[in-house]
Amino acid sequence: MPKHFETQREYLASLTPPLAKVGARGKFSKVAHAALAEASAKGITFGPIATESKSEDSDSLGKSKAPVAKVAGASPSDIRAWALAQGMEVSVRGRISQEIIDAYNGNPLTTKPEQNGWTANPVPRQLKVRPPTTYYGLTEDGYRVGWSTCRGCKQSSIYCACPDGPKPPSIVAKVLDQTSTG
Repeated sequence: MPKHFETQREYLASLTPPLAKVGARGKFSKVAHAALAEASAKGITFGPIATESKSEDSDSLGKSKAPVAKVAGASPSDIRAWALAQGMEVSVRGRISQEIIDAYNGNPLTTKPEQNGWTANPVPRQLKVRPPTTYYGLTEDGYRVGWSTCRGCKQSSIYCACPDGPKPPSIVAKVLDQTSTG
């Protein structure tokens, strides 16, 4: 009468000499895999793996593979080409998402939530009005100073929208005509 073991590791530990430890973790050696194959041929069963029927969904060690969504009559390259033509984002290689396969079949089971007014909108990028410039002037004591921030609108000289250009700080007594474009 064939025996039943809860795990493959338990069976390998019962052999003499033992090929695995009961509480250990890790991969089995080639000798251990050969012993498991020999035991399966003799009718020894192991936990839930022995109760499953061997099918296309399991590999040689009894581990089940992830199910692959299949479409009758369509290859993955056909689905990718269709999705690109529809404007969908699809990777060049790898698994095609179930959402794209459902849309290809004409039954979109997965839908995206509708946009309501509460979602955040991206902030538009500010356009540069002027080239980056440093303005120069003289103080009452005769020191030369430079500035690149407008005193009127508190913006950088790049974004200043004042009609006369960036206004100098209060310490500047005389604005010079010299500018530096950086």
